[in-house]
Amino acid sequence: MIVILQLMAFCLALVSTLFLVVATWTDCWMVNADDDLEISQKCRGLWWECVTNTQDGIRTCDQYQYETILAEHPLKIVLTRALMITADILASFALIILVLGLDVIKLLKEEPHIKIRICYFAGFIFGLGGKLAIVQ
Repeated sequence: MIVILQLMAFCLALVSTLFLVVATWTDCWMVNADDDLEISQKCRGLWWECVTNTQDGIRTCDQYQYETILAEHPLKIVLTRALMITADILASFALIILVLGLDVIKLLKEEPHIKIRICYFAGFIFGLGGKLAIVQ
């Protein structure tokens, strides 16, 4: 029973991490941002700006008007990118740590109190990454 609960918790952590990564790379964080025309729908993400023509459904996406990722960007975009990338890294790191704390892994099998601490630490890292993703 405990193994099933641990595997369900691991699956939930995996799905959460995948959703966080997808949210970082999605192109529609703001819909109709700075667009007064009704013939198109404008979406802005952290990396791209997309315009969809509502009449024919054609969608075009462009990177922001800056030449490189190292160019000068608005502070809001830079901070959001940094927080989301940090949250992705923390969640991935916590997922790896969580694997080490599962009972089905033979590492530290004779010391269950250390495995529990590993799981608590992974949960703390997941929580920290989640808080960083919510801040924006």
